Amino acid sequence: MLPLLQLPPELLVGILSDLDYFDLASSFDAALFRYTPSLPLHADQAVTLHPLLDELGGMDGATAAQFTGNSGQTYDLSLYPVSFSFATSPSCSTLDIDLRTGAPLVVSALPGSGGITLRQVLSAIRDFWYQRPPKRVADGVRQYYALPKSFPVTMRDTLGSYAHWTGWRRPIVGEGGVVYLGAEDYEA
Repeated sequence: MLPLLQLPPELLVGILSDLDYFDLASSFDAALFRYTPSLPLHADQAVTLHPLLDELGGMDGATAAQFTGNSGQTYDLSLYPVSFSFATSPSCSTLDIDLRTGAPLVVSALPGSGGITLRQVLSAIRDFWYQRPPKRVADGVRQYYALPKSFPVTMRDTLGSYAHWTGWRRPIVGEGGVVYLGAEDYEA
């Protein structure tokens, strides 16, 4: 089959005039991370990470839906329907995220939702970076940077100068359809 862009213009007009919005939208569900698989994911199955998650990375944002991408641009995902797209294609029901800071962050799909959304993942990552680290870790950060004991230390602060996001490793599907997503090393 020829790519759509190589069809003669009169044929394109004929095809597009026969399709409505819903026909077109359903044709692109998999490519737009809206496809729910009919079968559970299986170990070693290939999954694709949503490109927006790849751009925004695993760093923090100011609000639950606002994130700064690698380009420095700030995105407010609550303004865009894309935030309700699935985080992976095909969608997954459990995402085990390793931010290389200790215990993995586990995100689970809401019952009946068909999968984990981009908004769920980014909100979970944001919440992780703004939580308080263990007391001994917070005390170590305060001591290292000569901060007052009352200074509120977050998990984000524990990275120090090594907070430059370098990306994700390729997602891997493990036993039970759990998708494992690991961060690359952070750089200074």
